[in-house]
Amino acid sequence: MPCRPGRQAGVSLIEALVALAVMAFGMLGVVGMQTNLRSNADLSRQRAEAVRLAQEEIERVRNFSVLLTADITGSQQSFQAIAPVAAASVAASAVNTTFFRETLVATPTADDPLLRHVQVRVRWADRRASDAATPNQFVELSTMVAGIPPDLAALHAMRTDRAAMQLPQGRNVAVPRGAVDLGDGTSRFTPPGASPGVSWIFSNSSGLITRICTSVSPSSCATANRWLLTGRIAFATGGEPTATEAENPSDLALSVTVQVERPSGYLPSGSAITCTTALAGTTRLEYFCALPTTLLDPGAPGQRVWSGRVRFGGISLASSLSDDEPDKYKVCRYTPDERQFTAASEVTAAGESFSDYNARNPYSFLRVNGPQLNKNFLVISAGDGSSAYSCPDEDTATLIESNTWPQDPAS
Repeated sequence: MPCRPGRQAGVSLIEALVALAVMAFGMLGVVGMQTNLRSNADLSRQRAEAVRLAQEEIERVRNFSVLLTADITGSQQSFQAIAPVAAASVAASAVNTTFFRETLVATPTADDPLLRHVQVRVRWADRRASDAATPNQFVELSTMVAGIPPDLAALHAMRTDRAAMQLPQGRNVAVPRGAVDLGDGTSRFTPPGASPGVSWIFSNSSGLITRICTSVSPSSCATANRWLLTGRIAFATGGEPTATEAENPSDLALSVTVQVERPSGYLPSGSAITCTTALAGTTRLEYFCALPTTLLDPGAPGQRVWSGRVRFGGISLASSLSDDEPDKYKVCRYTPDERQFTAASEVTAAGESFSDYNARNPYSFLRVNGPQLNKNFLVISAGDGSSAYSCPDEDTATLIESNTWPQDPAS
């Protein structure tokens, strides 16, 4: 029986229409994807430009040449002039929006007059914003700017409680830079000036000295629980020291020895601990002390503390602050704090926490539960035979913190 082709009329047309509909939906998806890609690429370019503008302002703020505005010459910038800047449009390239940049500067505190907390915020409106003048995107960069002029950045007279947050290889800040990582969570350090073969083993995580060795042999290492005390000793012995000399002492180093006394009643008490010293330049001595500790509370493992007072030898020290003999010396400590506590009970009575007080460079360290770094001292002449010399005060003409107080003798 012959076929009836007429019954299949229009089938190909329907299939074509369905195919066109599927293709149309696919093309709409492609168009939407291209729109998103273009929008994201646009936003990425805008964000990169915003970061560049913020970084440009950060670098401008940090690029000061002098501390005081009164000392500016020519096009120099000063640390003192670092101030907030209200939001304003800034020129940008290769973007289709307007950027508004704002600089925020926190008010300096009495504790940190030489630090400025600076935040730079850049805002803009992207394609999705309802109004081109109403930013809906922003980036923010934050930094701390220290008031140290470039030509004085490496001076001895800096804050004694400033230290790096972390050293290379993720080690604790108390692990000296010259220590060799042993690969087992500890580092070996040979203190300069120590007897041949002597080394200290530091815990990379806590900075505690866990072993003291007398040779490279592991069997020579004895278990120890000690905290590090270290710093530098500078010299201004050519006459009565001025505040300027305290900021940048330049006299040649003398042969000075360092000990940490542990008077009765301190934790732990015992004989004095002798520190190692080594020349760190013609005008500096560097000292390292490993201080024995005791548990402040046996029920709180790890709360190991030490107390003591830094004393000096190897030179003829003055007998009192009024001593003016020209062949004798006095030792001053760099610190913004003037108190000279001599016992733990005095700190308690003053209502000041041990951790706050020991963060500076005190006359006596009391119940210290951690390393003490950058505890610096200045050696001066006792006098000229007719007048006694005093430890130099803060130089108010500059923003460098160089205040010193008597350490040895203290009275």
